[in-house]
Amino acid sequence: MTQQRKARSALVLTPMLSQETLYIGVDIGKFRHVAGFLSRTLLARHGRFEGCPTFAFEQSREGLRSPVDRIRELVPLEQVTILLEHTGHSHRLLEQYLLELDITVYRIHVQERPKGMLKTDKRDALRLANMLYTQLELGAKARGQIAVGPTSFCAHRGSRSTERIDPTPL
Repeated sequence: MTQQRKARSALVLTPMLSQETLYIGVDIGKFRHVAGFLSRTLLARHGRFEGCPTFAFEQSREGLRSPVDRIRELVPLEQVTILLEHTGHSHRLLEQYLLELDITVYRIHVQERPKGMLKTDKRDALRLANMLYTQLELGAKARGQIAVGPTSFCAHRGSRSTERIDPTPL
């Protein structure tokens, strides 16, 4: 019993994402999306961005609510930034839902994968989250990477516009 207590006291607990931004990349599919979660704390906990958590959800009313409920368990919605793939029309329902919740949303065209790399939705979602984290949190831009810009939603007109920003911190 005392050995078990000593083992537990040796564990260092990492706090849940109290005051930091949670970066989420979403791999868009026709019927199912995969979200990859990334932050400083998650990177410290998992070591590499490929080990960070992902969350799969359906493209339905209930499916769109489930990632938002999961996000609220980690951080307030004000601390969330999301990068979506721009894949024709499949992303629009999710994008509109997130913007109505006042979540910062970025959109990027589908990126070409290096030759020989296997495609998995989880890897693609985490790669998008890492791209967002690298540009906004670290202020760096990898060679060949596209600068992301926020998507805004004009509720009174029902129209969307995309503007580019320089992601380097002021």
